[in-house]
Amino acid sequence: GSGDLVVRSPLRGLRVLGAKPDSTETAVYVGLLHVKSYILGQMSS
Repeated sequence: GSGDLVVRSPLRGLRVLGAKPDSTETAVYVGLLHVKSYILGQMSS
């Protein structure tokens, strides 16, 4: 379903950002922001 795309896109972003070893922490932080915004979006709808 369309929900799968919402879950996968943050993970795809993590992989792209995580390509550089020095950006691993940034990738994790950005990934958490995506998850948080996704959860908040689900709650408000």
